[in-house]
Parts: sequence; C-alpha cells; structure tokens
Amino acid sequence: MSMQMQKEMDAEILRSMFKDIGWHEVVLTPMTSERGKEIDRWVQNTVKGRSHWAHGLVWIFEQEQDAMWFKLKWLS
Repeated sequence: MSMQMQKEMDAEILRSMFKDIGWHEVVLTPMTSERGKEIDRWVQNTVKGRSHWAHGLVWIFEQEQDAMWFKLKWLS
C-alpha cells in the first residue's frame, strides 16, 4: 500500500471517529492556496486553542459554536 493511500485511510478513520463522538464537520470547496492560508490564519486567531482537526478541505471542530463561525465566515 502506498504511503499516500495509508494517510488518506488514516484521515478517514479519524474523521469518522471525531464525528462519532459528536464533533462538527465542515467541508469546504476547492480553493487557491492563498485562500487556504487565510483560513489557517483565521482558525489560529479565532479558535485559539480549542480542539479542531483538518485534512484537506475537511475541518472538524469539537465546539459547535466554532463550526458555526467557521461556516459563516468561509461558506458565505
């Protein structure tokens, strides 16, 4: 099995686990790398230490409020 395939499988397992324990998922649409960096900065400044996980376009937040703010900012 290739390393990339293993990473994707691991990410899918984590994604499923987080959702099973009640975390809140947001899936973004494809974007430029600059927009991705902007999102990363926003999360660092806004979520501030609260739990979240990201892989590619999938973001998962422990707190529903963080997921809601993220959706309002990046899906609008």
